[in-house]
Amino acid sequence: MTTVVTSGLAVKCPNCAASLDLSPDTVVYVCRYCGWSGFVTNEKVSISGVVPQDLNAVKASVESFLRRRTGGDFAITEQKLIMAPFWLTKAHGHTRYNGYRSESRSAAIGSGKDQRTEVYTVYRPVKGVIDEDLVLTLFARRHERIFALEKAEDAVRASTPSQLTPDQLMLLAKVAEFLTSSVGVDEASHWAETKVGDLHRARVEGMCTKVFECYTDVVIQSNQLVLYPLYSVRFEERGSTFRMLYDAAQAKVLEAEVPLTKAQRAGFLLAGYGASAALAGASYAIGAQAASGAIGISAVLAFTAFGFAAYTTLMATRSQRQLGES
Repeated sequence: MTTVVTSGLAVKCPNCAASLDLSPDTVVYVCRYCGWSGFVTNEKVSISGVVPQDLNAVKASVESFLRRRTGGDFAITEQKLIMAPFWLTKAHGHTRYNGYRSESRSAAIGSGKDQRTEVYTVYRPVKGVIDEDLVLTLFARRHERIFALEKAEDAVRASTPSQLTPDQLMLLAKVAEFLTSSVGVDEASHWAETKVGDLHRARVEGMCTKVFECYTDVVIQSNQLVLYPLYSVRFEERGSTFRMLYDAAQAKVLEAEVPLTKAQRAGFLLAGYGASAALAGASYAIGAQAASGAIGISAVLAFTAFGFAAYTTLMATRSQRQLGES
């Protein structure tokens, strides 16, 4: 494997000799001029990836989605294809746990008019083993996030990456921005071990009232650095800016901020005020009866009416909603 020696932020591509400016914590990079993939250190990991669909088809699909969701009144201000780095880690987790779960029970005490119900607590032991294989995804850029990152990680986890050839990398370098990786294989392995422990611990705590023991052993089976094609879009509608992330491999919207239309705003307001009026009327009718408990029921209905009206009014004043598309 070729090792690249860095001097400050300047790196020369060993393939085409182009000068590249990289951040000091870069681990893996791809030359934007020739597509050569390189390691700043000599870590022995392979770079895999998923090839995007035709860029013109991606742009057409994005514009079609926005026309349907905005009524055509939008302007795209930024759009770019990025090859985003993710660590795809396969791990085996083995957790032994021991604790108890408390449950409430009731029993009738006495008889006749002296009978009463007593509530008591029982403690049931909970112990066992969690033994499973997991696939974990980590965005390979330290202290950074991208819009809809969780959806992107799900897409990577469901993908089948393969080794990208030099010709593929060279073609992609002409149309896509390659994000460098600042997370190495050791850091990815450590994160995966911690993640498996946290997932198993949360599952055990969901089964137990009190956990006495919870020990997790993790075996990292493989680490794969995957470059995944994501199409990032920003657009404007009625003076507001919105974001969108498109899966350029699976041809679908992962998540988009979509402006509410006037009809949707009016629908929220009508629904809220209509339901509130109905609840308020029912509250008044019950309160007018002055029967035992009626005042309390009336207050509950009035509070519910107020809360529902406030919620729908808030929804009507929001500038956007989140959605995706399969």
